[in-house]
Amino acid sequence: FLEVNIMYIFLTLWGKSLDHSLVFL
Repeated sequence: FLEVNIMYIFLTLWGKSLDHSLVFL
């Protein structure tokens, strides 16, 4: 469960950073 939780957090942070990049574009 811990590994899945880490992947979920990583994908969430990556998604947020991706959204910020789109905003700057």
